Amino acid sequence: MREEHKMCAEIYHRLYKLIDHKKPIFFCADGMTAGEPLPDLCFFFKKGNKEFRIEAKVLSIDRRIRISKNQRGKWRIDSNYRKKPHYWIGYMENVPGEKRYVVWPHTFFENKLQKCYNSSGPLVVFEKGKEQLLTINDVLKKIISFAQSNRFLSIANK
Repeated sequence: MREEHKMCAEIYHRLYKLIDHKKPIFFCADGMTAGEPLPDLCFFFKKGNKEFRIEAKVLSIDRRIRISKNQRGKWRIDSNYRKKPHYWIGYMENVPGEKRYVVWPHTFFENKLQKCYNSSGPLVVFEKGKEQLLTINDVLKKIISFAQSNRFLSIANK
């Protein structure tokens, strides 16, 4: 199991009580469904009427991620593709301790995808020193806060 899958499994496990299990839940192991890019974890929060989509990535020591050309094209700012991620979680390689995660909303990233959608190399997410390293518990708090402020999750569900 790759690190991205482990992150999604951990997030799913920790959010389990907030997730609506009567609605579709997707774990996308290869980033594709029927030839189209799909974020790694897609689900509905209880009492939610919008699907919440998370993309997980491993960040290299120089803060780069690998992202397919298909994802770059479909997830950039001027694309009308409907299955873009809402939130990204990054796992920093070679960082000791519990604080090894970073998060960012897709809106933070769309312009970068737009500028480089024709390239194929790794993409810099954060400039050195600009990222905020988090624990997994911090990541969960950020997801919940983002979901509430963007109406994926009702405050009453928390």
